[in-house]
Amino acid sequence: MASSLVNKLVASLASAQNEVSLAAANLNLDFTLIRLEAPKEFRGVDNSLSDVRRDNAERGSLHRTARKLGALFDGVPPPAEHLLSAYGKRVSEICERKHIDPKERARHGIFSQFVGPDSASLWAAATSGTNAIAIHLLASMIAGVFDSAESIALWLQLIEKRKAEIESTIDKERDAVKAMATALATQQEFTRDELAAWDNSARSWINTGHAAMAEQRKVALLYSDEAGMPVNSSTDPYESVIAAWRDAMSSMDSLIQGIPQRVRNGAVLLAINSWHLYPDLCILSRGPDVIHQKDPLVLGSGILTVDVERPSETGGSVVWSLPLAYLRYYGEPVVVNRTLSVDSTRISMDQFRYVLLGCVFATWTGFGGSVLDDINLMARLLDTLRSPERSTQDSTKRRAQLYRMKRITSQNSWIGQLLMAADDIISGDDVERETAIKLVNHGRRHAKFLCKPEDCPPPFFGLSYIPSLFALLNSPEAWIGYLRQLATDRGLSGDNYVIRYYLRYGSLDYEYATIKPVSGESEVSNQFGFIRRPKPPTTQREARHMRWIPITTKQPSCDCVEACSMGGPAPSRGEREKTSHFMRLGQQKKGPDTICSCRAHGGCSVTCHWDLTKECLSGESSLIKDRMSYIHGRGEICLPVHDMDIKSYPASVRADFGNGTDFQAALMQLGSGQNGRDIFVNLEPYAGDYDKAAIFITGPTHSQRPRLERTHNPDYLITGETFQKAFQPDQLNHDLLTEWFLTKLLAKNPGFVQPLRACAAAGEMYSRLPEATVDSSIVARTSLTDARWFSRADMGKDFPLSRPEAFACIAMFDSGRIYDTGYLQNVFAMTYGNSIFVASPMMADPYETPVETEIKRVPGNIGQPGLSFLIPPPEPRIRKSNPEAWTVLSHKPFEGQLEDNFWKTSMHLTLTQYQPGLRGLYHDEHFIDEGSALRETLVQVYDSSEWVCDLDILSALSNPLVSRVRCSDQDQHTAPQTIPDTFPQTATVDNWEELLTPPLDAGFSVVRTSGNWLGRLAAVGVSIRLRRRAVILPKQPCWSCVETHLRGLKPSRDDNFDADALDPVLIL
Repeated sequence: MASSLVNKLVASLASAQNEVSLAAANLNLDFTLIRLEAPKEFRGVDNSLSDVRRDNAERGSLHRTARKLGALFDGVPPPAEHLLSAYGKRVSEICERKHIDPKERARHGIFSQFVGPDSASLWAAATSGTNAIAIHLLASMIAGVFDSAESIALWLQLIEKRKAEIESTIDKERDAVKAMATALATQQEFTRDELAAWDNSARSWINTGHAAMAEQRKVALLYSDEAGMPVNSSTDPYESVIAAWRDAMSSMDSLIQGIPQRVRNGAVLLAINSWHLYPDLCILSRGPDVIHQKDPLVLGSGILTVDVERPSETGGSVVWSLPLAYLRYYGEPVVVNRTLSVDSTRISMDQFRYVLLGCVFATWTGFGGSVLDDINLMARLLDTLRSPERSTQDSTKRRAQLYRMKRITSQNSWIGQLLMAADDIISGDDVERETAIKLVNHGRRHAKFLCKPEDCPPPFFGLSYIPSLFALLNSPEAWIGYLRQLATDRGLSGDNYVIRYYLRYGSLDYEYATIKPVSGESEVSNQFGFIRRPKPPTTQREARHMRWIPITTKQPSCDCVEACSMGGPAPSRGEREKTSHFMRLGQQKKGPDTICSCRAHGGCSVTCHWDLTKECLSGESSLIKDRMSYIHGRGEICLPVHDMDIKSYPASVRADFGNGTDFQAALMQLGSGQNGRDIFVNLEPYAGDYDKAAIFITGPTHSQRPRLERTHNPDYLITGETFQKAFQPDQLNHDLLTEWFLTKLLAKNPGFVQPLRACAAAGEMYSRLPEATVDSSIVARTSLTDARWFSRADMGKDFPLSRPEAFACIAMFDSGRIYDTGYLQNVFAMTYGNSIFVASPMMADPYETPVETEIKRVPGNIGQPGLSFLIPPPEPRIRKSNPEAWTVLSHKPFEGQLEDNFWKTSMHLTLTQYQPGLRGLYHDEHFIDEGSALRETLVQVYDSSEWVCDLDILSALSNPLVSRVRCSDQDQHTAPQTIPDTFPQTATVDNWEELLTPPLDAGFSVVRTSGNWLGRLAAVGVSIRLRRRAVILPKQPCWSCVETHLRGLKPSRDDNFDADALDPVLIL
């Protein structure tokens, strides 16, 4: 009778939907069960629903929640007919775009009822009245900025405050019927589970909408990102939310009608993001031009103008700060601050590379330059690594270089993902580039996400550390080029600094070079003064660099073929060794005129007979002249220098530099000294690599300068500015450079490289997860140093990740939660937002052997809030053989027919409500909603509507009793219908009872599920549950190969199996 009365009320009051609820409530009926006709604009939503979701939306808990919320907040939202109509059209459009046909749905097996957009809350609202649709708009706004636990807490406060508001104003209602109905609406209870399910569905829906409207959303976020507007100024959660809801609905309704609006607060910007309706924008800070979104549901004249920006005060387009009282069991309300911006939204893993690139840039402390400079430098490094591609030479060396180059520059390598990110930024369009740079800057604010500061190499992957860089350069000229540019960028004076570089050219170990070109002649000051001091030139000439070649008479002296030009016999080598000592080149010594003064002190030097080098066997003169020719060829002046090491300060030297422009004249000048006295300049290292090339500075030998090996000392680092100017790809040894990125840097800085390798593995995994997104804000809330899904110590570990590691990785990137992989050993699927991540074997034919760790993404969710890990029960049940089912037991002899007699078989997910403990790294027991759970889940096999068993599929497929027939010789195959005479007697299994009851005579059974991957998967699982061997056949079996395979089966090592029960089951 009550049902009949309700139906009459619905029929008579179809034009006044709200009154239906009120009347039903007044009659003390369960008005939450009433289903109204959805507005025609929402009809597209109906077509997107699976049976399970439709039932929940029309008769289940979601429908009841929508009805209760609609009745409770009756009269609160403003009338917005045009907005609700446009919203219905937009969500129908998205549902049609994401529609999944029955065949595609069936392909997802046990998840077929959960695949596709979760539009259940939308349909629940559409069939609950216009108030409920407005409530769904509010749910989308809340879910668009707050996380799941925060949203539930906020809903509880809104409901509590709304009930109190009704109770305080009920006496003013003149309509007694309406007053009673409103009062009864306040008596409805809302559980956390109900609100969590409502929020979860709305949250999943807006993620689906974000993906469908990605281009328009990207533009809206990008161009309004600097607005920095608070949603409103109220600090009371109820007042703030209600005001934002009303403002957003009114503004959007006007925009849709073509009435221009000016942004007064952040509410309308939040609504655009949450409701996926995109008016044209006018951002005055970017100029008067209108940014056209061309949304057909918004009239062209409906332009939203943003004329106020507060980038210095806040980050993002919208800021919302609310105190939430129901987040914790006890304590003061928790003030939650949330922003809506480019860097706080969900992004693709490809876009996350930009964030990661920013984290790397953040470790380049002191490197200097703008973010664009750093990006360009990365692009130049990529171009350098790709240099073998430009070579036309075909050689083994080039092929090896190409192989290493592809390994390094691949997006799946730790460095390749960063190089390709930089390259994509440079090659992208304006919107993509600006969005990418915002994400890079987001990463730059959170360097600790990547590694600890002490684990970071010097900037630019250690290449800014001069000794590391110089080890990769081809020649001393490259060293000199970097040092000269470094000296210029630091503003060093050529009078006080000089470069000393090691040559290893015959007996010539090193040389000196100026840091800046010198014009005119120079003079030398005292030992604590200048190296070079320019004198006013007598004639003007172009400034040129100078080099100095060290000359010494100590070793080696020359051995002349004939007597020295000064005459007299040459002393023996023994005599030279006895008398040899350090002597200034060409310095005149007293002695007989007939004896060369230098010979009297250990042997003739090159100075004495510079023009007789052809007769000198020492070769030193020849080497010097070779170097002079080379230096002159580079357009530089070559002069001699006389120096010596200081024993008490091994890194320091004393040097007397030749002057002028002519080598021989300067040589003789060194020999005679400067005005009769020796002038040495004390030099000590300033910057560089003392073993290869370094800048030296004048000064006293007791000066204490930092040690060269300190890799983070700025004196020994090249800045980004210097790199940009001095970087030349052809100066780098390609083999050494690739080896640096393949092994060397990992060995030096594992704490830096290992997290990047892990991110590359995650990126490679996500590349197989279409439309999967990650939470960009995790870099602010977590750190890879805390992650448990990869090892920082095991540098030799190969990726990809194990299955538990893969699920832990996805959980971190998807939700920001970190879990020990020990909790996840038995997980076969996880769900969060609008994604279900499934172990690949769960969705594949059992004959296939996908990578055990491969994960697939199913768009949708299972209706559970937050993050859910699905695990099987420890002992799945199976139906016992029915003795009374003898009528269906035929077990006919198998004659080769390929049939599918299990087409009525289906598999379904059912939650047992058991949730084992799951503690995340950042778990706080004081917070009520943790937002994640291990959920025991049954994978149930049904024969039509009859239950057969529950399965642990992953365990079954990895069982040693499972084997697959591999056909080795295609030419010798027998036809599938041809069974050899020698083949063992085999019985057909055409229903589940025949599998549960083994045949009496035949040793083998053939389960005929040909072409039915789900039936084959179920048959394997049931066979293992029966403790029988499961032999999986290919789609077109060769019975000779099957026979060979059966002969090769080895007895099971598992003592728990009864040998008599191991007759194989062939899965056809």
